[in-house]
Amino acid sequence: MTLDELLRYEEDEPTPHRAEARPSRYRWLVRPLVISVIGTAVAWPLLGVVGYAVPPALIFMILLVVQLLRRVTRWIDARPIPRGLREPILSGDGDAAAPPDGMQLAVERWDTRLSWVRVQHDPHQFARTVQPRLVQLVDERLRLRHGIVRSADPAKARAVLGDPLWTFVTTPVQANVTPADLARLIRQMEET
Repeated sequence: MTLDELLRYEEDEPTPHRAEARPSRYRWLVRPLVISVIGTAVAWPLLGVVGYAVPPALIFMILLVVQLLRRVTRWIDARPIPRGLREPILSGDGDAAAPPDGMQLAVERWDTRLSWVRVQHDPHQFARTVQPRLVQLVDERLRLRHGIVRSADPAKARAVLGDPLWTFVTTPVQANVTPADLARLIRQMEET
C-alpha cells in the first residue's frame, strides 16, 4: 500500500451507527439493590439460626441505606484541609512548633486579663506593659502624619507633641497614671 492510498480521502456515505441505548437514570441504584438482596438472603437465615427473628425487609432496608449513604458521602466534595493544619507551624528560629491549642490560648487570655488587674497595684507594671505600646503608637502617628522620626529629630517631635505628651513618651512613669490623665494623654495623641 502506498502513501497516497493511505492519505486518500473518499467521501462515502457514513455507515449508519446503531443507536446507542441511553443508560437509565436509575442505573446507579442497581448495584446497591443487588448487594442488599444478596446480603438479606445470607443474613436472614443466619440470624434465624442464632435465634433472632428479624424481618427480612428490615435487613434489606438497613443494607440498602448503608450503601446509599456510603455512595452519597463519596459524592460530596469535601474542602481541602487548610495548609496550617497540614504543615507544622515554624517558630522564629525555624524549628517546627506545635500549633497553640485551645487550653493554651485560654490560659494566655486569662493571664493577660489578670496582668491588667495587677497594673492597678504595681506602679512599675504600667511602665512595663502599657507605656511602651503607647509610645509606639505616638511614634507611628508622628511618622505617618508629620513625617517625623522621634529619635532622628527630637526637637521637631517635641514641638509637635507638646510638653505633657513629650514627657510621657521620653521618661518612664514612676506611679500609676489616673484614668483622667490617661484620657487626656490619649486625646493629645489623637490631636497630633
